[in-house]
This record gives sequence, C-alpha cells and structure tokens, in this order.
Amino acid sequence: MKQKLKTHKAMAKRVKITGSGKIMRRKVALSHLRRNKSPHSVRSMDKEFPLATADSRRKNTMTRVKRGVPAHKRHKKLLQMAEGHRGTRRRLYRPAHESVMRSMAYMYRDRRTRKRDMRRLWITRINAAARMHGVSYSKLMHAIHTANIDVDRKILAEMAVNDEAAFSALLQTALATIS
Repeated sequence: MKQKLKTHKAMAKRVKITGSGKIMRRKVALSHLRRNKSPHSVRSMDKEFPLATADSRRKNTMTRVKRGVPAHKRHKKLLQMAEGHRGTRRRLYRPAHESVMRSMAYMYRDRRTRKRDMRRLWITRINAAARMHGVSYSKLMHAIHTANIDVDRKILAEMAVNDEAAFSALLQTALATIS
C-alpha cells in the first residue's frame, strides 16, 4: 500500500507570513463555533494574531522553583519544637503544628501570668513577716513609701525569708517615720 504524501496545507491554513516578516496565526475549524453567533463575534474569531517566537517566549518565563527543600526545613524545625509531645503530635506534621501553635499561645499567656503569680507570692511573704512583727502589710508598705525607702517587693520578700535581722531593721526605720 502506498503511503499518503504529507503536505503543509494544515499549517498553511493556520499560519501566514506578512510582508514585514511577522508570523500571524489564525484559528481553524471554527465553522461549528460560528453557528448562532452574532456577526461581531464571528469577525473576532476570524482575526489573526501574531505568533510568538520561541526566543520571545523564553525570555519572559522564570526558572522553575522546586519548593521541597524549604518545606522540609520548615517541617523539620516544627517537629523539633514538638519533641516531648505525645503520639502523632510529635510525629506527624499537621497535629504537631496544631500542638505547637497551641503550646506557644499558652507560653505567651503564662509569661504574663507568671509575673502576677510572683507578685502575689512576694506580697504573701512580706505580709507574713510583717505580721510576725505586729504590723499589717498595707501599713508596712505605707510606712516604706512615706520614708522614701526604695526597695521593691521582690527584695523585701527575699529579706523576709533569708535575712530576718535586715527586714526587722528596715521595718523599724519605716515605722519610725510615720509615728
């Protein structure tokens, strides 16, 4: 059987070279799309548009970026943060991410709570030491402020627990100014 000779008719239908050397391309086999269309849309289908050369296409595209390496780094960092969590919260990325985000929220909250708790503890210790000397906490603090003694509650609590003599001397000095 003799093989059919291939012609360039198919490409000739689609492409034409203008006088200036520009390659223009036209859509083909649009007769089925022209049915029930307005004359305006039929004319727009007949329009030819310039065919981009391979060089012009290449200069506009960027190089392909494969995103695996940064993603692996990010996942590894997060899974490292999830060490000590139980079960899949330590092993799988999504549960680990949820767990770490929640733990970070707790950390943020509790850094502020810790400051309140420590202040309450200092006040309790100062109050207990002051009452051993027969003075309430509020009267002691009023006396310290009027005597212009610059000692904060942290140091006062430390003195009350570890240095009883210094605390009683400070208390006597403060009380002497208000009486």
